[in-house]
Amino acid sequence: MLRPLFALLIAIAVVGCDKASQSKEKDGKASLDAPTAPIWSASDLNPGSNAKDLTAEEARNEILGYDDLYNKTPDEDNAFNTCTKPLADDIAFAGSSDDSVYAGVIDVSKCVDKLEGLPTASGSFVVRNYAKIKCADVDFSSIDGKRTGDFDDDGDPVTELCADADWREAVSTSSALADIKAEVETEEGTQSYHLVYETRSATFSANMQPCRQTLTDGNWANEECLIVNRNITKTATLDDKELEDHGTEIYVKIDFADVVAPRDHNAKWNKSGVAKIRINNWEGTVTYTGEDEAPDFELSDGTDTITGKVDDPIE
Repeated sequence: MLRPLFALLIAIAVVGCDKASQSKEKDGKASLDAPTAPIWSASDLNPGSNAKDLTAEEARNEILGYDDLYNKTPDEDNAFNTCTKPLADDIAFAGSSDDSVYAGVIDVSKCVDKLEGLPTASGSFVVRNYAKIKCADVDFSSIDGKRTGDFDDDGDPVTELCADADWREAVSTSSALADIKAEVETEEGTQSYHLVYETRSATFSANMQPCRQTLTDGNWANEECLIVNRNITKTATLDDKELEDHGTEIYVKIDFADVVAPRDHNAKWNKSGVAKIRINNWEGTVTYTGEDEAPDFELSDGTDTITGKVDDPIE
């Protein structure tokens, strides 16, 4: 739970640019205008009509290894992440005596040919992010204008600054839009693949208010905290023939209100509590029993029930 809220791992889903929110050139790379407020309203995060019913196997495959169920997601070393990481190193924080804002847009289109299985890919891939963080009695002025590349580890000074705060709160919104074409090898031979994909993500409480955590007995107790991800496949075709996921959506909503997160932001799992989760037509719980123990999940579509550990292998 700490990862999407406060750790701000500098990965493709969480990016930004300079605090001035103005286009500029740096090292030959143009940064785009940064958002100055949350990207989404609460209504933008409701599931769309194309959030289809999933089978038990599809629901299981969605929840297994789901990033937002970790306290700290395991590092994934691949060519795409390697390509995008230097772009994130140029992102700057805006810090004041009251809060820290991390917002911007980054174009990672030059990295699409590094996506797994798409070595001939070309097209556009743009990510937008806005996050605002406040912590009790913390002055963020020291990081104002600092780049993520100026910091060790994952480029996140906010977690360290807030480590001893009595409470901390954040609202975070992000989006990604990709329009990619590639030549792929199938049983039919070489075919033209086209993907148009959008994600809408947010960490918040009701009506886009900040999610809040309070330091209790040495751990972070969540109050009302929601994470919503809408993963919308607008186009998915092979030689202009629609694939199964064409025009569909995977909608995930997680309520962490009863979950306790460990103070150690490097711990793999949350410490205790039960998160409520919805994945399209499946609803259920994820039960945490320790920061070193993978949580149990139970999901039901009203007829069938599936269970397991979040880190079970996908079959």
